[in-house]
This record gives sequence, structure tokens and C-alpha cells, in this order.
Amino acid sequence: MKLRIKLITSILFIGSGVVPILCNTSCSSNELLQDYTNNPEAVGFDSAKLNSLSDYIQNRIDTEVNGTTSRCYGFPSLQMCVVKDKKVVYDRAFGQSLKYDQGNPDATSWSELVAEGKYGQLLPADKQIQANRNTLYDLASNTKMYASMLAIQNLLYRKKIGSLDDKLSKYISKFHKTQTNVPNGETGQVETVHWENITIRQILCHEAGFTPTPSIFVDTTPDSRPLRDPDKALDYILDYLNLEAVPGTRQKYSDVDFMLVAILVKEITGMYIDKYCYQYIYNPLGLKHTTFNPLTHGFKKQDCAATELRGNTREFQVKTQAGIRPTTIQGEVHDEVAYYVMKGVSGHAGLFSTASDLSVLMNLMLYRGELGNCKMFDSPIYNDVTQPRPNPEDPNDYEFATGWKTNFGDDNHYFLGTRSPKEAFGHDGWTGTFTLIDPVNNLTICILTNAIHTILYDHDSHGNLFFGKQYYFLYDGQKTFAGSRIGQVLCDLIYEAFNH
Repeated sequence: MKLRIKLITSILFIGSGVVPILCNTSCSSNELLQDYTNNPEAVGFDSAKLNSLSDYIQNRIDTEVNGTTSRCYGFPSLQMCVVKDKKVVYDRAFGQSLKYDQGNPDATSWSELVAEGKYGQLLPADKQIQANRNTLYDLASNTKMYASMLAIQNLLYRKKIGSLDDKLSKYISKFHKTQTNVPNGETGQVETVHWENITIRQILCHEAGFTPTPSIFVDTTPDSRPLRDPDKALDYILDYLNLEAVPGTRQKYSDVDFMLVAILVKEITGMYIDKYCYQYIYNPLGLKHTTFNPLTHGFKKQDCAATELRGNTREFQVKTQAGIRPTTIQGEVHDEVAYYVMKGVSGHAGLFSTASDLSVLMNLMLYRGELGNCKMFDSPIYNDVTQPRPNPEDPNDYEFATGWKTNFGDDNHYFLGTRSPKEAFGHDGWTGTFTLIDPVNNLTICILTNAIHTILYDHDSHGNLFFGKQYYFLYDGQKTFAGSRIGQVLCDLIYEAFNH
């Protein structure tokens, strides 16, 4: 059965007002994704192995964990969608999108929280929410690809950007600053750098040299930060930006680079990145479950997978300030800067989606900007942004293309798996999301989880390591705890089910 997608003129509630957006592009459904979940053999998959994969995932979710804590009982929830040759061979959801108890909502300290004894326990069955195929997940850094990169690729195609090697200052007039004593790792010297020479490609490749994640929202006095005021985001971010390395001499993964991408889109088009993506990408493809700020776009909390149990406090390890969220986050972006500074809309985080919706965007990328009657970029742009680029500090390291993470080196096996071809690319997100695009086999794998909807793995020693991200998935007979290995394990098992 073909997935029917109807395109309509829609009224979208974005920002502070109601914005009418007309979808002029008409995509015919006969070239979009088709449902082959009842016949995966038609495109080379073993249905018995796919069913075994489902049993395996459900077992990992249901199994009680006997280990360092008695308060976690299993992995929270997971959606997975696998598409081969534009045919959906697997599209299922598992677990509970809201599963664990946040404890006393009025607790103001760690000792007060744990004294009650409810924190991290399973919620009563009638309070848990079952995940389904329409549950929205916080994509975290996959926003960088499926909002920012797609927007940039579309702007290139529409000739709104001349070249990725254009200087950022050509489009952002305020991007002019001179900084002295900037280290050059290649020469061992320090240099004077004029920001106006930094290029778009350098920020997309994480080579601009800026401090990767400045603590923009954690000021000592709450009144000094413009909470939820995106109109002030550019000035505020520029105040915090600092070059740690001469542009082009270092590659270091950076959120702030893609914050700048959202600002770039706004400066070029006059539209926030969410509005741009709705009008030029998501609406023309008929995507109904892909949005920023879902709670202001017709969705309810229960439609969204919950993330951190105690807001952004990391179990009170982050100093609690006026305005910081102290209770379970559900339906709002988890990322602090995206939420507190940019009103939920940024280029590095903020997008919510489902595995099936996101698979449409992944296939748009796989088929070089064309899906159905929609054409949003072309092969030269695809070839440019997916070309692996050597790390300036290590010519044998090919972790990134332009924006996209690649499988050309060995750095991304933790989510692209060990059995995918070197041409594969994709991205991951800190909340527990993974996307793999395989142009050799015309295959996409989308795995969405809310892994951080758990307690910290070790409260006393690590403030960012959540139990759900460490929860074991058996791999080759061994327990795998390392970071985000869930993506590697499941991707490898999917390739095992694919008779190629």
C-alpha cells in the first residue's frame, strides 16, 4: 500500500503570530515511500530476522536491570524505520515514551529528592505512556542535518547562497571582529584573525575555531540573559563567541557553528529557520509530524517522548536558577541554549519528528534532493556536502563531510555500525537519535530513542552520563555499554537481515 500524502494550504502557528504558508509544490504520492512491511523479501530483507530484531528490542526494554541501581528497569522507548529503494520494510515503535518517576516536583536538592524514594522508579502503569509510530522525539543534533543542512542545500539550489566558500560576513553584516593571539595548531604560533574571513563551509565542517559549546544560558544573574528572546540571539551569541583556534586549522564538533547557521538563514531570507523549513521543505513533502515547538503546533505533551527527569538540572548538579526547568521535560526541546535563548528554534537543536517522517527527509537526501515531484537541491550540491573531508589536524581522520558525519573513517561506527559501506553518512543526537543514509544500497535507517529519560548512571562522578545511554544492548554475545552503541548494534543487525 502506498503512503498517501495530501498537500494543503496550511496555517502554522510560529513564533509570536499566525503565519499563512502556501505549499505551491505538488509532490505526487506514487514516487514517495511505499509500504512493504508485509513483504520485505521483495527488496532483499529476511522477514524472520526482522521479526527477531523486534523481539530483541522488546526484550531489551522489558528486561529488569540488576546492577548499580534498582531504580532503572530497562530502556525507555524506541522507534525504528528502515527504507530500501523507497520501500518501507520496517516501521515500529517500542516501550514507553513516559516511563520513570521524576520524584517530588518541589524538591530543591539531591538529598531531598532521593529521600522520598520515588525518583527513577517506574511510574504506575496507568501513568506511563506507550510509544507509538506517531510519537514525536526530540532529535537534538539531528536538527543540524534535517533542518540546517537541508535549508542550506536548498538555499544553494535557489541561488540565495552563491557558494559554501562564501564568507559568512557577506550575509551577516555584524560578523566583523578582530581577535588577537589566536593559536594556530599547524604552526604553533598565535595570529590575529579577522572574523569577516570565516566561510560558511568552515562553520558547517566544525572548522571555524570557535569555543564549541559556550555556557550562554548559565549566567550568574538570571536577569542578564534574554530568556526566550530569539530576536536578541545574534547579539547575545556574538558576545559569547571566542576563537580557540585559527579558522581552518582545527576540527572540533561544535553546537555554536550551527547556531550561526540558523542566524545565516534568517539574515538571508528574513525567516526563522523553522518557518523556512516548513515552507520550503516539510510542507511540500506533506510531513505532519515534523516540527519545532510541538506544544504550540497542535501537539500535546503525551504526543512527545519525555527526556530528562529533572529538567536541565542534571539531578541538581547544575546550579538551579530562576527560570531553569526542574521537572520532566516533555514536548519542549531539551537543549538549554535552544530553549532558553532561542525560544525552541535553533540550527543545532529543537526539531521534533517521528522515524517515518524523518525517513522521508533521509530519502530526499539519498535521492539527491528529488522525491516525487519535489526538487529541493541537486546532485552537484549533494556531491559537495557528502564528500569526506580530512581533519586539518589529522589527514587520516574523515569524521565529517560538510556538515554530515561520514563512515569513511572509523570514528562513526558507534552509530553507523560496522557493516555499513564507507560511503554511508548520517548523524546522531544527544537525546539518543541516529540516522544512517547508505547510497550504495539505497537504504536508510532511522532510530529514535529518548535514552536520557532515565537517571544518571553515576550521580557522584558524571553529570552527563544517563543510564539509558549506557544501557546494555547485547552485541556478538557481549554486553555493550559504551556511549551511544545502540545505533551500532541495531544497524549491524539490520544489515544482517539484509541479503545483499
